[in-house]
Amino acid sequence: MRRLVPTDATVEVIGNSPPGAVSVGAPLVGALRAAGDFPIEPKQAWTNVADFTSRGIAAVNFGPGATRYAHTSDEQVEIAALVRAYEALRRVVLGPDE
Repeated sequence: MRRLVPTDATVEVIGNSPPGAVSVGAPLVGALRAAGDFPIEPKQAWTNVADFTSRGIAAVNFGPGATRYAHTSDEQVEIAALVRAYEALRRVVLGPDE
């Protein structure tokens, strides 16, 4: 970053959040993927997954809707995506036959 600013400028790093670990091998992650046939995709923003995985707790980002709408003034989610996420979580918690 220092190479991108003028040499007489001051650069101060005031935070450095580590990335989250990839937890695709965790049993609950496998159960969630199996329950909804969800793809594994990178997340292009910091989330609390980094906090959890830095403490040895497997974690993933999961939720319905397109990330382009997340935390925006026009945040929205399609009902079908909400139902799909709910049903997958229900199968993980209660079992596939419930």
